[in-house]
Amino acid sequence: RWFLRRMESVDSVRQRWTDAGQEHVFASFSSLTDSEKAELLRQLNSIDVDLVNKIYKELSSRGKAAPANVEPFPSVVHRADVSTQDKERWNSIGFKEIAAGHVAVLILAGGQGTRLGTDAPKGTYDVGLPSHSSLYRIQGERLAKLQTLVAQKLNLTHDVVIPWYVMTSFATDKPTREHFEQHNFFGLKRENVFFFNQDLFPCVFEDGKVIMESKGSISIAPNGNGGLWSALVTQGVLADMERRGITLVCSYPVDNILTKVADPEFVGFCIEKKSDVACKVVAKAYPQERVGVLALKDGRPAVIEYSEIAEEQATARDPQTGMLLYNSSHIVLNNFSIDFIRKLVSSESGGRLHKLPFHIAKKQIPHWDAQSNETKKDKWGWKFELFVFDVFEFADNMQALEVLRQNEFSPLKNSDAADSDNPTTCRKHLGALHKSWIESAGGK
Repeated sequence: RWFLRRMESVDSVRQRWTDAGQEHVFASFSSLTDSEKAELLRQLNSIDVDLVNKIYKELSSRGKAAPANVEPFPSVVHRADVSTQDKERWNSIGFKEIAAGHVAVLILAGGQGTRLGTDAPKGTYDVGLPSHSSLYRIQGERLAKLQTLVAQKLNLTHDVVIPWYVMTSFATDKPTREHFEQHNFFGLKRENVFFFNQDLFPCVFEDGKVIMESKGSISIAPNGNGGLWSALVTQGVLADMERRGITLVCSYPVDNILTKVADPEFVGFCIEKKSDVACKVVAKAYPQERVGVLALKDGRPAVIEYSEIAEEQATARDPQTGMLLYNSSHIVLNNFSIDFIRKLVSSESGGRLHKLPFHIAKKQIPHWDAQSNETKKDKWGWKFELFVFDVFEFADNMQALEVLRQNEFSPLKNSDAADSDNPTTCRKHLGALHKSWIESAGGK
């Protein structure tokens, strides 16, 4: 972690940053008010600038990695081929696990709707449904309904509780909490909704200099959805899960409007398979689709970026089935056993979290220009991100269930100016799914 240092004197902080070659952060210090100086010193004191430099140097000198040995993931279960009896058994197991209070839901919700034309949390976005429901409301009401269905199906006299852990970011935390309050937590009890922040990390220019957001503050950004793992410990999330007796955590991104929240069938699948990690995947829409693919990398489970797969691999097909060999698009719908999480974050596990690689997101980041005394956006900078799925390599028993894209995956990424993954496609796909439910129940 890059923060949580003991408070240092002004001279000590200045010397530490000067020794690290980052003395420019004090360029406007003398012009700050006393309160601004105190805030900047608090921020500088909290940052391990040597670690920031170390990560920058590692990433900038990494070069092109040696080709990894990539193979198709060997154990994808295709739901379409699963018998009704097996699905009903998994569903029954899932209902019982939920009723026993063993299942939690965790939503990755640190992102803003920037590409949608808003700085509001993406979870608060209204895609234009007649109900004007936000993504949060859709998911919260599904969760509340599932609790009711489990109680009814098992004839329970006590309330069924599926705690909802909401990972926000510095930018989305306050408006997210306000949205939940304004909508009365969508029928859920507020004591069963746990908000926590993903970690932040300083941004740098391409030359490694830390970016000043203003003359009195460092530019910091969320450290990617992989910041989940350290936040589970530092913000008391794992402790709360253990207090509640949680054994399985169902994780998903906020922007998928078709998410089956705490899907009982998938819960049962995980329990029966005794999996450390299980994920849902969908078949690629076409061989060159720009998606991460579940595979084996040097013999361990991994999500391989489309840029890492050679053309001949992307188009290779199984001679017996005719299916693409690398066909399992990872859609970030992952279930983790609490035992796996506990081992992952344990200080006795050989520092697994420290082995997670940072990834670079290159963006034009607003910065304070001391010479012109104004904010500019004329330089490229780096944001450092961790990916939630980079922990897959530590799973000894990982399973995958392929589901139908039209039933479970329609992300909200873009405005309607784009051709796909926009509010219109989300409405269309949700409407088509609901129509199919009506028709399968005999409606017309």
